[in-house]
Amino acid sequence: MAHDQPVKALVIALTTRTAAAVYSINRLQPDSLCFVLPEVAKSLVESEVQPKIEHMPRRWDWVVIAETCEFVGCYQTLARTLPAMLHTWDVQQ
Repeated sequence: MAHDQPVKALVIALTTRTAAAVYSINRLQPDSLCFVLPEVAKSLVESEVQPKIEHMPRRWDWVVIAETCEFVGCYQTLARTLPAMLHTWDVQQ
């Protein structure tokens, strides 16, 4: 299997299944990592994702989505928070 080059930033959505997130994080080895998730999934990041990350990102944060089944609300939350986060992380568009 070919290995991907490490990426500067990775935004990953997470609900209840963590295996795909762990796989993607380990494969891409991001310098900065943002989880997009509902409040209840924060504990999953700490208990099931972080312990399995082979190379911890230098920076990480999360964007909490109140209504994960509502597209417009998810989009609005991301549109408000993600640009400032990427700017803070010095990730160019």
